[in-house]
Amino acid sequence: MPAPAGEQFVIPIPAIHKEKRPVKFEFQVTAQEPTTVTIIYEPAKIKKEVTVEKGQTTTITIMIPSEKMPKDTGAAPFIITSQSPITLTVIIHIGSRVETIEPVPSQQQGVEYYVLTPPGKSDDDDKEFSIGNFQKPNNVVIYPTATVVFQGQTYKPGNKIAISLKPFEVIRVKSKDNLSGTRILATNPITVSSGYSSPETVTPSYHISTALYPVTQWGKEFFFRSLAVPGNTDMVFVVASRPTNIQFQVGDHKQSQTLKAGEVTQIGIPELTTVFIRADQPVQATYYGTGGKIEDTLYEYFMLNIPHTGLFASKYRVPSNPISERNRAVLIVKTSAVSLITFDGKSLSNIEWKPIPGTEYSIAIYDFGNKPTMHLVEAPAMPFGLLIIRYPQQPAIVQPGTGDGNMPAPAGEQFVIPIPAIHKEKSPVKFEFLVTAQEPTTVTIIYEPAKIKKEVTVEKGQTTTITIIIPSEKLPKDTGAAPFIITSQSPITLTVIIHIGSRVENIEPVPSQQHGVEYYVLTPPGKSDDDDKEFLIGNFQKPNNVVIYPTATVVFQGQTYKPGNKITISLKPFEVIRVKSKDNLSGTRILATNPITVFSGYSSPETVTPSYQISTALYPVTQWGKEFFFRSLAVPGNTDMVFVVASRPTNIQFQVGDHKQSQTLKAGEVTQIGIPELTTVFIRADQPVQATYYGTAGKIEDTLYEYFMLNIPHTGLFSTKYRVPSNPISERNRAILIVKTSAVSLITFDGKSLSNIEWKPIPGTEYSIAIYDFGNKPTMHLLEAPAMPFGLVIIRYPQQPAIVQPGTGGKFIFSMMPFSMFNNISSLPFSILRT
Repeated sequence: MPAPAGEQFVIPIPAIHKEKRPVKFEFQVTAQEPTTVTIIYEPAKIKKEVTVEKGQTTTITIMIPSEKMPKDTGAAPFIITSQSPITLTVIIHIGSRVETIEPVPSQQQGVEYYVLTPPGKSDDDDKEFSIGNFQKPNNVVIYPTATVVFQGQTYKPGNKIAISLKPFEVIRVKSKDNLSGTRILATNPITVSSGYSSPETVTPSYHISTALYPVTQWGKEFFFRSLAVPGNTDMVFVVASRPTNIQFQVGDHKQSQTLKAGEVTQIGIPELTTVFIRADQPVQATYYGTGGKIEDTLYEYFMLNIPHTGLFASKYRVPSNPISERNRAVLIVKTSAVSLITFDGKSLSNIEWKPIPGTEYSIAIYDFGNKPTMHLVEAPAMPFGLLIIRYPQQPAIVQPGTGDGNMPAPAGEQFVIPIPAIHKEKSPVKFEFLVTAQEPTTVTIIYEPAKIKKEVTVEKGQTTTITIIIPSEKLPKDTGAAPFIITSQSPITLTVIIHIGSRVENIEPVPSQQHGVEYYVLTPPGKSDDDDKEFLIGNFQKPNNVVIYPTATVVFQGQTYKPGNKITISLKPFEVIRVKSKDNLSGTRILATNPITVFSGYSSPETVTPSYQISTALYPVTQWGKEFFFRSLAVPGNTDMVFVVASRPTNIQFQVGDHKQSQTLKAGEVTQIGIPELTTVFIRADQPVQATYYGTAGKIEDTLYEYFMLNIPHTGLFSTKYRVPSNPISERNRAILIVKTSAVSLITFDGKSLSNIEWKPIPGTEYSIAIYDFGNKPTMHLLEAPAMPFGLVIIRYPQQPAIVQPGTGGKFIFSMMPFSMFNNISSLPFSILRT
C-alpha cells in the first residue's frame, strides 16, 4: 500500500499557539474490507463511528474548538480503531495553514527510534519530537543530544530521561538546539514524530515534522530525486544506529562516509538531480525540502521518509484522494522494467523516465487525477518503489502571501489592474484608489501611458483615497491595454472606483500572490445580441506563455481561431490582452506558465453611447470550491442566474428555494441555474467548481438597475473573523452574512451582537442569510463568530448616485470585480434585498 495499513492509529496533534478559531481535522480512510472506523478525541469528548465499504475512501470531518487543542508539551491524541485494516491520511486545517499526516498503525511501530530535527526556518524555532503510546502502560528512556527542559527539570547531553506513559498518552520534548541523533527506547511499541515548530510568539504558527521509522524498519538502499524549487538545494539526512559505512551519489558525484551510532549526515540535493544511497547497515533516510518561491507562490518547508528497497513491492493499491486537486505517484523502477509498469491494467507509455546515474533504476512522476476510486499499480514479478504526492485544492504547502486572510478583500503587496476599454469618451476619467494598510507603508501607483507615478504614505489601519485623473486619449480603446501597477512595502487591501462620464465602475483587485495558472471563462448573455463577449488576461512582472482553448470563433491579432484551435501567446511583463467574440466564450480554458489575472464578461459595441462593460475577475481553478450558499438579488418580477463552471467531470446538486435538482457536467461545461426574486440557492459539487451570480437588471418605479456579475464565496473561504473597513466614500456599507442557523446569535460586530437583523433560512441546509447595514464612518470594523466559520459579502452604495438617474434610468455596475469573498456592489438599493 502507498501508506501502511492497520487497525489502530494514535495521532499526536501539533501544539497550537494563539489560534482562536476551531481547527478542522479531515480523516481520509480507505478500507480494504468493509469495516467500522471509530475516532476518539478525549479532551473534547468526541467519539465518532463511520462505516466504510471495501475499496471506498471516506472523509470524516471533525471540528475541535481551539481551547480543546494542545498548547504545549502534553497532548491527548486522536485514537483511531478499525475492525479490519485501513489506510489513513489526516489533513489538519489551522487557520489558513494546512498540515498533512500519513500515520503509521500501531502494528508497524517499534521500541527504538533516532530523532531527526533539521534546521528550522529561523534560529528561534523549537526543535522537537513527540512520543505517542498505545493501549498498554509503557516505560520510555530518552538519551538527548542537546539540553532540554522537560516537566520542570533540565537534562543535558549524556543524561537520560526516564518516563512512564499511561495508555494513549502523548508527550512532547523541545529544545532550541539540534536534537538529531537523540535515541529513544521503550518497553512496548510507541509512535514517534520529529521536526520543528515556530515559537509561541510567531503568528501564524507553523509545524514541520514527519513520523519516524523504528530501527527495525530501516533499510540499506535508497533511490530518489530532488523536489527542490528552481535555484534551491534540498537535503537528505541519513541516520545510523550503529557504526555504518554509506556510499551515495548525487547526480554524477560520488562520495562515501562512515557514521557512528546516532550520527546524522546531511547530503545536499540540488534541483533536478537524483540521489542514490547505499549503506552496509540499515539506516533511515529523510528528505527535507527547504521551500522557496516560484514566481509569486511560496512553497513551504517539508519532511518525508524515502522508501528503501526493502519496502518495494510488485503491486500497490492506491486510492485517489477526491479532496486533492491532484494525486501524483513517484515511481522508482529498474530501468529494464519501466515498460512493465501498468496503472489499472494500462501501460504508462506517456511519462518521462529519468535514469538514476550509477544504478540500474529510473524515476518518474505520474499524475492519476482525483476521481474517488481505488487504482492498481503493478509490475509483474518486479518489485518497485512508490511514493504518493497529493496536491490539495486549497494549497497546503503552496501558500500565497495573503496576510491573515481576514481582510474584506485579499491583502497583498502587488496589484495589476486592467482598465476597461473606453469608447467615444472625451472627458478625462477619474480613478479613486481606496487603500487600507495592515502596517505603515508606502504605496506606489504607476500608469505608464500617461507617465504617472504617485507615492503615498498610509498608516496602520488607515484607509486613504488616492485620486488620479487620466486624459481620455491616454486610456485603452481596444484589445491591448497597459494596466495600473500598484506596489506596497507591506500588505494592503485595495478598492478602485472608476468614474467614466456618468458611469461608475468598481474593482476589488486581487494581489499577484493569489492568482493562478488555469482558468475557465464565463460570458453570460449580454444586454443585446451585438454585445462583445470578452475576457482580459493580465500578466505580472515575469515574461509569460499563455495558451487559450476558445469555445467560439475569435479573431485575435488578425488571425481567426475556431473551437478546437488553440491560441498561443507570449506576454511581456505587465502586458494585458483582450479577446473578443460575438459568440458565447463560456468554458474557454486558459493555461499559463506563470500566474495571471483573468476577467471575463461582455461589453457594448463601439457604436453604443454611453458604453458599458459587465464583468468579474475569475477564480483560478485552485481557488474553486464545492459548497455555496446565497440568495436572489433580483428586481421584483425578475429571475437572476447562477452559472456553475466545471474543470473536470463533476456532479452538482442544487436547491433553489424548495426545488431540488442535480446535473453532471463535463470538463469546461457551464450550467445556468435560475434564481427568482426572494429565493435562496444552495449548490454542492463532488469536484471543485466556480459559481458566479449574474443579475439580470430591471426597473423599480422609475429607476433602472443594471446587469452585474459577482463570485459567490464557497465555504472553503469562510472564516470566524473579518476585519472590514467602512468606505467613507460610500453612502452605505452593507454586509451579506451566510451563517449556520444554530450560530446566528454568536455573530458580533465590533463586539456587539446583531440582534436586530432578520435571518432568512436556506432550505435544505443548516445555513441562514441576512443583511446588515454598518454605515460609512471611516473606521476598521471587526465582524466575528467564535469557533464558527461564516461567509461575508460586502455591498457598498456611493454617496453620489451617478449611476441612479431618475427620468433617464439609473445603473449599478458590478464591473471587473475580482475573485474574493468580498465584492464591491455599487448603488444597489436595499429595497430589492428585502427578505
